[in-house]
Amino acid sequence: GDHTLNERGKLMAKFLEEEELSVCSPFDLTFVCEGGGSVIDLVLAEGPILSKLGPQWIDKEVELFTGAPIRGHLPIIQRILVKSPEKQVSTKVPNWKAANWEG
Repeated sequence: GDHTLNERGKLMAKFLEEEELSVCSPFDLTFVCEGGGSVIDLVLAEGPILSKLGPQWIDKEVELFTGAPIRGHLPIIQRILVKSPEKQVSTKVPNWKAANWEG
């Protein structure tokens, strides 16, 4: 990641501490340009969601649409691990003989 800490970074670090937020930073550049890039785009989380965060990756194949070659923000794709609610199967069997078929 990026290791530069300027005044904005210090303010952000203070905010994160005060709000008890965690930075789930990717391990690769999220802003790219011809001369390099930085980890400027972050995922912030707190509370119970932290234990549900799965792997994250950066979409390096995305079209940046900036008009300049190799310059722009790459999206972070964050997987959140949640269980799908189990489908409840009805055990009721319709009584076809009691159906009013004629309306």
